[in-house]
Amino acid sequence: TVFMDQVLKLPLMKSLLGIKATIQMNKTVLSLMTQMRNITTAAMFATANGHIGSGASVSDNFKYLFDDLIGKTKNPKELQKLLKEAADNGAIDSSTIAQELEQMIPELMGSAKLPTIGGKQGVRFSTLYEGKTSDEIFSYLFTNKGALGKVVQKAIESYQMGDNLWKLYGYQFTKSQLNAAIKNMGDVKKYFREIEGYEFRPIAADGSKKTLQDAIKEIAGIQVRDVYPNYSMIPTFVLNTRKFPLLGNFVAFISEMYRNSFQILRRGLRESRSSNPYLRQVGTRRLIGYTGTVGAVLPFAKKMGQMSTEISDEILDAYASRFAPEFEKGHTMVPVQAQKDDHSWKSTDMSTMVPYADILTPFKAAMQTVITGKNTDQTELDIYGKAFVEYLNKTLGFKSAFLSASIAAETGAELFSGLKNDGVFRTKSGGLITDWKNQDDWFNKLAYHAYKKLT
Repeated sequence: TVFMDQVLKLPLMKSLLGIKATIQMNKTVLSLMTQMRNITTAAMFATANGHIGSGASVSDNFKYLFDDLIGKTKNPKELQKLLKEAADNGAIDSSTIAQELEQMIPELMGSAKLPTIGGKQGVRFSTLYEGKTSDEIFSYLFTNKGALGKVVQKAIESYQMGDNLWKLYGYQFTKSQLNAAIKNMGDVKKYFREIEGYEFRPIAADGSKKTLQDAIKEIAGIQVRDVYPNYSMIPTFVLNTRKFPLLGNFVAFISEMYRNSFQILRRGLRESRSSNPYLRQVGTRRLIGYTGTVGAVLPFAKKMGQMSTEISDEILDAYASRFAPEFEKGHTMVPVQAQKDDHSWKSTDMSTMVPYADILTPFKAAMQTVITGKNTDQTELDIYGKAFVEYLNKTLGFKSAFLSASIAAETGAELFSGLKNDGVFRTKSGGLITDWKNQDDWFNKLAYHAYKKLT
């Protein structure tokens, strides 16, 4: 972290981080489609935990938060009390994507300085490039100091509302479950020993003794913090990757999907073995919810698309094995249009609509490598070894969300690819962008490609 803080004092790195932040903002908080997708697909955080049915109201939570967003809260004290309770118990932090962008903004401000050795004080920071103009530009673009910055901040608030809606729903749903399962302080102590793995602390930070309702709120907060995305739980490695302008795209969110999945399964298994029959029901419900959300939603959507378009598995497998671009490897393609006379058809990448799909993508990409088959000069061991390497690459390697090139870096490489390819510009996957020697409108095509990638 200290190293990355020093790297960001370089003027070039600060500018590159500004480009990365701008692109990520444009593709998330400033995109109406992404805003709508965020608030709808975040419902899967609830379904993955079995938070379905009576216990809490989505519409009530939405009305609370939306009225607050537009400044028309009828009962601000009631809302503040509810949000404070959820925040104090760790249930509400912020949207991982919105917080990732918010954390970048302060890192773009301030003068760019480098550490130098000299003088009696030892290490000092001397100004290499003050960057006052760039700092003012960034402040007007990203903070409430400028008109555009106010739009950006309101868009970030709106994005956070989408996540907080479901986390607040999950918090209230969990409380309703615990009210039926935990009836006295003895149940509380037993819960902490069996599920959390440590003893309950009956004394609050202010020295007062916790009541039964205090304990239930604390447990609900712990559960939602662990099984819903929470930016405060991001590991240091991911935080440093987020700061590096050339690597990673929305790494905080992907990291949370891995953590949430582990916590859902761990917690569900412990609850299903609890001595409390109500908690056993909660655990079983959680495991069924996660299995259904992660394992059944995408295959069901794919089968429905196939039934409506009559596109066979053979056609989809052939596309995935031979023609799919790298970013679609391991994804579930759902056909949305039947084959035409020229044998063309259309599909949509449904994996982008399921938050937990990134957990399955490395495994599915490895299996796709095996299904594709081996070349004549390959053995069975070669193909399975290749599949294992593909899995590692998709999980933690340079094909993963953590270490793959950022959108800005990848686009930059494509825009300069013609310099080493004798004027032929190609995409990362090898597709032709333009050829400046044989196409008169090569610059327009290059500019349009950049526009599509960056917006």
